[in-house]
This record gives sequence, structure tokens and C-alpha cells, in this order.
Amino acid sequence: MAAIAEDVLCIGDTIALYSDDVLGYVYALQSSSSHAVLAVNSKEDRVQPRCPDAQVLSFKICSANRYKLQKAYRKLAAAQSSTSSVAQMAQLTQAKIAAAAEEEDNAVEQRRQKGKKVLYGQMVQLQHVFTGKFVHISTQNTSPTESSNMQVTLSSENAAFALFRVMPRFKVKGEGDLVQIEDQVVLESVKSPGQFLHVSRHKFEAHMPVYADSYELNLSVRFSGFTLIRRYHETEDEANKIRAGQPVRFFHTELEAYLVCEGTFNEPEVEDVHLRVRAVEQTKPKTMFPPTSAICYWQLEFFEGCISGDIIKWEQQVRIRHMCTRKFLIIDNDGRLALTEDCKDARAVFRLHPVLRMVNLESNVKINYSERDEIEDTTYCRIEHVVTGNWLHGSKEDYSRKTQSDEASSHNSMAGLVWSQAPLKKVEIVSEMQFDDAFTIYSVEEELVRIFNFAAGCVPFIQKLCLQLRGVPFSSAEGSASAERKQGGQSTLNAYRSHTIANALKELRDFMIVNSEPVKKRQKLLRNLRIVELLVRLLQTPFRGGPDQQYLVKIFVECYEVLYTYLMGDSRKNELYIAKHIDFFRSQVVLEEEVGLNAAHMIMELIKDNRKIVDRIPHSYVDEIIELLKQNKNFRYLELLSVLCVCDGLSMPENQNYITDKWLVEGQSFSLVFFTDLGQTIGKEKDKVFVSVDNKRRWVSLAQFAKDYQKAVAASKTNADGSVQITHVKSRKRQLNKRKLSPEELKAYGRNKDALEE
Repeated sequence: MAAIAEDVLCIGDTIALYSDDVLGYVYALQSSSSHAVLAVNSKEDRVQPRCPDAQVLSFKICSANRYKLQKAYRKLAAAQSSTSSVAQMAQLTQAKIAAAAEEEDNAVEQRRQKGKKVLYGQMVQLQHVFTGKFVHISTQNTSPTESSNMQVTLSSENAAFALFRVMPRFKVKGEGDLVQIEDQVVLESVKSPGQFLHVSRHKFEAHMPVYADSYELNLSVRFSGFTLIRRYHETEDEANKIRAGQPVRFFHTELEAYLVCEGTFNEPEVEDVHLRVRAVEQTKPKTMFPPTSAICYWQLEFFEGCISGDIIKWEQQVRIRHMCTRKFLIIDNDGRLALTEDCKDARAVFRLHPVLRMVNLESNVKINYSERDEIEDTTYCRIEHVVTGNWLHGSKEDYSRKTQSDEASSHNSMAGLVWSQAPLKKVEIVSEMQFDDAFTIYSVEEELVRIFNFAAGCVPFIQKLCLQLRGVPFSSAEGSASAERKQGGQSTLNAYRSHTIANALKELRDFMIVNSEPVKKRQKLLRNLRIVELLVRLLQTPFRGGPDQQYLVKIFVECYEVLYTYLMGDSRKNELYIAKHIDFFRSQVVLEEEVGLNAAHMIMELIKDNRKIVDRIPHSYVDEIIELLKQNKNFRYLELLSVLCVCDGLSMPENQNYITDKWLVEGQSFSLVFFTDLGQTIGKEKDKVFVSVDNKRRWVSLAQFAKDYQKAVAASKTNADGSVQITHVKSRKRQLNKRKLSPEELKAYGRNKDALEE
């Protein structure tokens, strides 16, 4: 009877849904709300699926949550504006408090319902483990692959759209019977009775490039059957034990170092597996706590397959997967630690052995940890390679970074900047077990796992976009690359796709800000997952003169906003890490329109108060900014000059003198400074302020100057940050000469031209 009880589906269980129609699991790789669709793989093994992380195909069974107060708060928040009255603001505050209380009540109810058996006909919610969002149906948006069906997405909101009724697929069982594991079920929407979760007949392909080879999960009057496969059923006494698929850290106790690797998935790793020393120092409180860097996150998986999420036991055969690269640890044919994507590689099998032995106080008999079987959090272990019988050994020899060894010779360049000073040690393989090679297993905190999953969920769409837009090496010239991109038949962007990508980048930007303050542990994920490199690679895409130029400009502006947010705060590591790309960013500043101005804004934040970077800025960079000021009097360029004059409260005399000579002395004839004066001083109306923009030759009142500025604003473009870019008349003429304009456009241009010339 106990065995039968274990096979019953319960509230709180973590399961996977296996489609019996296409023989694949339901999964989602992306975390942004713009790409929140669900996909279904096809023709994959039930035990060993094509899965980069078991979390992406895991769903938690939740009881129905209440949502009325949260819905009311969202409705009020959407209706708020800057002109809202005090009473409306007070009403919004009360609604927010009520919504928070409802969320707490839901959490208490989930804990109370945990472990209760699920019956056919019962309402449940499916929470995706990787994103933390609920499966939602849409009653307005149709499926992108089948227009006769409705779309199914992931959303963090509790609503009636997230409620499903578990029904049996076959008539062998009926409503009120227990739902058992391995049962084939259909999931009926509570909001739209008579409609069920359904696997599309066509693959995503061009509709969603990340899931091009997968089918879509949508809502249809035709149902699809899903087999319930339990990953694990968690109980209170198992909360402190290590599960398969759970993120962990390996800490070498003797060297006080963490096992790490650097890189991101779908790309070659940047560094070999090594140890990163984090010695405890009383003067640095942060060293008393585990690191928040994602490069030290690993997962243990059973060698038989990644679906099972049971407790790991001592001396079981497991694979060790690095979470950033999503590759498995192996010992290669040369006897060195490496990573591989092949989950069936026999070289990826390891065993964990206990280090400590427990003593039974009553009988004074030593008990081996292995007799207790299960591995607990914060326990010591030794790691054995099954095929060779060798052991992982922490060497005292220093590890040399690959990237820094290539750049060590260029001490005065940005590439020569060292962004991390942490001591690194090599990991070696020895044939005999060493007594001091004990690793402590630490589980990663849930909050860190949650933010890591969000950042990892933003990587796929950026990678896919780079692959689609660039068919040639990055070193190619802009003209030839653009020509080859057109001739190669590569897909170009459209308005809808550029809008979804821009929104996803906005979410990534907002993700790094909490309560109006940048959060360092979120910012560093862009470094750990090499999202910074991906964004730079995307920005290197040639776009001028292409059919999708306007869409790429929109995406590039958001890329620079993400990089600007990444640099906010006082993290020197983040600044020094991205400084190697500053020469490319300088080449972007000269571009017209929003891209150049946003590049300037980002460079300003990068250089600001960082002496190591300021000292490496050449005078030729100042000359470039002065030339830009001559063409377009925009305050962004003045900000760039200002951060070169003062660094961290200290003046930079050499830069100040050079900027003064180039800007104020040699640039006098170009009217690069606006002058102000009182009317009585210049023979104008008394006690009024006048402005001159042509070296005091002509004066206009401040009020008239403001009116002229407003007219110019009407003929200009507003940047994403609210600043105004006034396009130069000559550049506008160059743009107009590229194509013939309609009579209406010519009239509009004539009015704007008059306003600009005034």
C-alpha cells in the first residue's frame, strides 16, 4: 500500500509532461515575457531527453491560488498617471497592501495543501520551475503556428487563465479517482471549458527561431494526452539533502577555493576548469559568505538520465554539469579535466565518497556516511572518476588565464586591464586518493538560482539573433559584411520581431534594478554568462543601408541601455571587464541618430571615476569628441569631456589643459560655447537674460531662445532616455537626398528646416 501511495500525484510534486503525440517533453528555455511560449520536443528518450537543464521541463503542481485582490491592484496600477490625485494614490497603496497579503495567504495555503493527493476533476496550477511562472491560456491571442487555436504562455500572475482541470484521457478512470504517476491525462482550461492543452501539428520554425525544431503547446478543442512523470516528491525531512538537478558549489577545504569554469552554453568555454581561491578575511565581511558568482554553480545528475530528481546517495554514479556552460565534467584522453556536451560519454561518470565518519555514542562504533546513503548539504566528499579510478586533486600551482596571457604584453591598452585579482589554482588528476582533497558541497540559495535562471533565459534569443544577422566573421569590413548578409539570403527583421526583442532587452535592463538601485549580484550575471560579449557581438552587426536598419537601430539602442545599467553602481570589476571593448564603442559614437548618443552615454558611465581607464584614454579620443561637438551640440559629448577632467574627486590637469586648448581656444570659430549675459551689459533690455550661440555676435532673449528650442524639438527625435537629439540641417539634407519624398513630406521638411535655421 505504501508503494501505491508513492505513485499518486500530490500537491507540491515536481513533474514533467511527456507528450504521447510527438514523443517529447513540454519545456521552455526563455524567461522574458516577450518569449514566454511553451514548446514540445519530438522523438526524444523519456529517460535521457535532449535537455540542457532539468529545470526547463519541470513543472510544480500547485493548488488553485486566489487572485481577486492582485487583479484589482494591477488594474489600479495600470490606470495611474502623473496627474493622479492624493486619494487615488492612497487607494493604490491600500490595494498594494491587500495584494501582498493575498500572496502571503496563497503561500500559506500551498504549504498547508502540500502532500495532499490530486483527484481527477480537481483544479490545479502548473508552475514552471525554470522561470517560476504559471502556465496561462490566452482568450485574445491566437497560436502563431495554428490560427484556429489560442496561444498558451507563461505568466507570473495568478488568474483564472492559469487554472486547469486534470481529466483522464481514457474512460478507464473517471472524476474523483486518484491521479497516479504514469497516467495519461488531458488538461482542460477552467476559464475556457471544452478547450484543452494541445500539441500543434506544425513546428515553430520561423515563428520562434529559438524553438524552430519544436512543436508549440497551444489551446484547442482537440486535446493532447500527456504522461505524468514525477521528478521528485519533496518531504520536510529531505529539505537539507542534495537532489539530482539541484545547483551546488564544490569548495576545496584545504585551498579555500571553489571549483569553477567560465563560458556560456552553445559556445566554447573561455577557461579550463580550475579553482578560484576565496580565503576568509576578517577585514572583508563578504568573504565570510559563499560567493554569488554563477561560474561556481554545478548540478549533479544520475548517469541513467536527468529526469529523476531523487536524493543523491554516496558512491552513486553521477554526472557533474556546469550550469553556465551546461556541459559535463570529464577527464579527457590526455588525463586533464575538460567539459563535453555529450551526456552519454562514459568519461563523464563520477562517484562522490564520504570523508567523515560518524560515531554512534551509545555503542562507540564508527559508522560510515555511506551507510546513511543520502548526501546532505554542507558535507565533505572526495570525487572519483569511475572509468580511470583517478581522483580530483587541488594543486597549489597557479592557474594562468588564457585571455590574460594573450593580453599581458599590452600594458597601456584597454585589453591589458586585469578585471579580476582573485588567485587561481589548477585542478589535477591523481591516481591515489589524497587525504586533503576534500570538497564541501554547498547548495545554492533559491534566490540566487531564481535570478540566474532569468539571466540564462535571456541568452538564447540574443545568440539566435546574432547567428541570423551575421553570416561572416566579426573581423570582416562593414561594407562586405553588409553585402554578404544581403546576398546570403539571411532573414531580416520585421516590426513585430524587433518589438519583442526590444521588450526582452528592456526586461533584462529592469532586472538589474531593484527599488531604483542597481544590484551587483544581478549585474555580474551578465559577466558570468558572457551576455556582455553577446551584446557587443550583436552591436557589431552592420546595419547601415540595410532593409531592416530602422529595426536594428531600435535594438541597438536597447543594447546600449542594458550595458549602461550593467555599469551603474560602484563595481570596478564590471567596468574593467567591459573596458576591452571601448575602442569599438568609440567607433559607434560617431554614428548619427540614437545609436551614437547612447554609445556616448554608456562610455561616460564606463569612464566615470575609474582612474585605470581614464589614464589609458588617448588625446585622439578628445579630438573625436570635439569634432562631434562641431557637428551636433549635444550635452552627451560635454558629459564625456567632463568625466575626463575629474576622476573620483581629483582633477586631471593634463586632460583639463588639453580639452581647454582644443575646445575653448582652437574651437572658438566654431561657436562651441553658449554665452549668457544681462541686458544692461550688452545694450539690451535691462534685467533680462540674453543668450548668444555665435560668439557674442547676436543675442536673443532667454524666453525666445526657449521658444526656438521647442520648435527644434518638434523637428527632432527624442531618445529613449528622454534627451533630445537635434538633427543637423546638413545631415537631414543628406538623408532626404537618398530617396524621393512625397509632397506632404516635402512640406513638412520645409517647415522643420525653417525652425532649425531660426
